[in-house]
Amino acid sequence: MSAAKQNHSLPVGDASGCRIYVYCMARRERFGVIEGPAVDGGNRFIFHCHGNIVTVVSKVSAEEFCSPAAQDRMQDLEWVGPRACAHMKVIEQVMQFSPVLPFPFGTIFYTFSSLDDRLSKNATAIEQFLNYVQEKEEWAIKGLMSTQAAQKAIYAELWAKDIQNVPASPGKLYFYERRLHANAATKLSEFTQRIAKTFVADISDCVAQKRVRKILPNTDSETDEEVFLNLAVLVPRIKIPDLFSCLDGANAALTGHSLRFQLSGPWPPYSFTPALEQL
Repeated sequence: MSAAKQNHSLPVGDASGCRIYVYCMARRERFGVIEGPAVDGGNRFIFHCHGNIVTVVSKVSAEEFCSPAAQDRMQDLEWVGPRACAHMKVIEQVMQFSPVLPFPFGTIFYTFSSLDDRLSKNATAIEQFLNYVQEKEEWAIKGLMSTQAAQKAIYAELWAKDIQNVPASPGKLYFYERRLHANAATKLSEFTQRIAKTFVADISDCVAQKRVRKILPNTDSETDEEVFLNLAVLVPRIKIPDLFSCLDGANAALTGHSLRFQLSGPWPPYSFTPALEQL
């Protein structure tokens, strides 16, 4: 590994038709080699240095990324997909030799002067963040439930407990079953909330920080599993085996309940970076 070196061989701005695409910030003294592709398919990166901070950027076409037509491209998954993957792969390479402050896909600066201005105003905060995430990794944890199976099991349990009160009349039975289904749904919601709260408490000694993330509807037609917990955790590397152990224990306890916890990572620490407005 070697310190990053400044490389500004191509102009940017109106005359050039180029803009500065930002991937992430890292420590200058711990920098290594990055391979392509960049988001535009090329393999030329610029390591823009400011004190002890290096910002990994590449130059992109203003027409492709900043024009009115670019706004439409950002809604086109076929266009965004491979470029977003390239963006992530660049950051993952930097993560191999330095803590990173990742930027979202599509972050553009107009000139290096505007980038330097932002760095000058926030250098201390950036360095503090890089120090904080040193030897830590972000992991994503999802609590998943097969809603239909879980609710069916609770319904059966409620029915068995109240079997003596099941009405014989078809009309009364209809309303009885509707009420029982509603009770099963309520109990399932209460159960998942309790399971999630217990799990979060159990992993508290393993994580340095956690963020509860928005739960999105299931769009995968191949599974009926729905998310009941969406959590991002920042984990010291020495605590990762403990986190795995907690997850295995929680899943073992949930056997037969149609619920499970799923772990993925490590990811760039997106969930814990300061808001871009502050940078």
